[in-house]
Amino acid sequence: MKSICLLTALSAFAFSAFAQQKTQSDKKDEFDRLVLVNSDDDKGKFITNYVFNEIAYEKQRGITGTEIKEGKNASSSATIDDKSITVNLSFNPIYKRFYLQPTIAATAKKGFADIVSEKKYSRTLTGGMNFQFFFNKSSGGFSSANRVMLHNKLRALEQCYNNRGINAYFDKTVDDVKAYIDNNREYVRDINSLNPQSRSHVDCGAVAAYNQYLKNIDTLVKTGILSKDFSSKSITDQQSEIDNAKTTSQFTGIAETQFLKETEALQKAAKWNTFSVKWISGGIKYNMTSYPVLDYTAKTYSYDFKDEYISAFLSFNYLDTKYRSGYKFYVSPTINFANSRKFDEDNLVKSEKNAAYAVGADTLNRTIKSFEFYEKIADRLYNVYFECPFMFYWPKSNVGFEVAFKAGINDPDDDNIGGRIGIFVPVGTKEDKPVLIEPLVRFKKLFSSASNDFVKDNFVFGFNINVSIPSFMNEKKTE
Repeated sequence: MKSICLLTALSAFAFSAFAQQKTQSDKKDEFDRLVLVNSDDDKGKFITNYVFNEIAYEKQRGITGTEIKEGKNASSSATIDDKSITVNLSFNPIYKRFYLQPTIAATAKKGFADIVSEKKYSRTLTGGMNFQFFFNKSSGGFSSANRVMLHNKLRALEQCYNNRGINAYFDKTVDDVKAYIDNNREYVRDINSLNPQSRSHVDCGAVAAYNQYLKNIDTLVKTGILSKDFSSKSITDQQSEIDNAKTTSQFTGIAETQFLKETEALQKAAKWNTFSVKWISGGIKYNMTSYPVLDYTAKTYSYDFKDEYISAFLSFNYLDTKYRSGYKFYVSPTINFANSRKFDEDNLVKSEKNAAYAVGADTLNRTIKSFEFYEKIADRLYNVYFECPFMFYWPKSNVGFEVAFKAGINDPDDDNIGGRIGIFVPVGTKEDKPVLIEPLVRFKKLFSSASNDFVKDNFVFGFNINVSIPSFMNEKKTE
């Protein structure tokens, strides 16, 4: 497990270093083309490509249920279900719309509680890498009226910035702060004082000007012109910093950044009729499961055999959002592969070591110790199966359902045909995103044997709980 965790951690930080982002100049050029070319009222682009990609990325993060656990979307998450716990870490794209996602997991064959129990068998440890690649074919539907309204707002915002002058805007703000400090040194010192007597003569009529002074400082701190600890400095140090800012700061880039943020906010708030995202995802993982295998020379009559194998998947994903109807639809046809060994529990030998135990005139057998082992190493299987989940989700109420079916060959547990039905239920929020639990019913080993009891052998209740990992893992992910 230690090697799996180390490999995953190193991969995560190595790949995050190669993130590719659009430059500020590229964003400004794309914005200029958007508002310049689209002069007709009934055609043209709705928003810039890079903002469209950001919206598409955010929408695919809304996928929930089993698909999060399997690493089909580019977001950091932790998933607990009835048999496993899985953690996926998503970072910046390594190239444009291509993401890598380190993943680790622990799975117990009989139930989630066995993961943390003292039993060392029937548990699988997993580590590997998922990926997601977003096609440049996502699309959105919008009305001509909404496009015209948005572009008029964008042009008005641009004109506002041009009229007031990019340099002049911040230049004046710095001047206002400097003038206020020069003219109100005693007022600023007294209101910052911890001594109530010093604050007792503060003029209430000057509060509005003081509040504007604080607002100007906040603006300059957010844009990086002033230091974050500016307000906690002495009056003399504040005066020195503001004088230095006046003579050395380059306001053009700072103002342009602020301008682009405002244009992006307007574009993200624009109204869509429909929005669809298409991408492929896949992954390859190293797995290790321990089994007891017969060893005549061992005190426990067995040794710990580690079945090491590879598993992989490849899927096409389609997410469609209907704003008027208020629901999301998701489908993900997937091919899966694994080459684990077939250790069948029917072949597990259970034995006991006994000793004579006298009870009055009778002699009984006393069990000293129990043993379980397989007589030989099982053969390796090459398991391939197709799975296709469908999901409907209503964001306003945070409820939905999932249906999936699977069909394949060579499953180690003879679960070649099966499926699941789940219902999404909101139980809380984390970072403004719903935390969902998914009670589900699994159908397994269908048609594998005529002797199967449907309720006992083919019908299983389970659950999923999905929780997002802090958003600093996912900042500025798209180009």
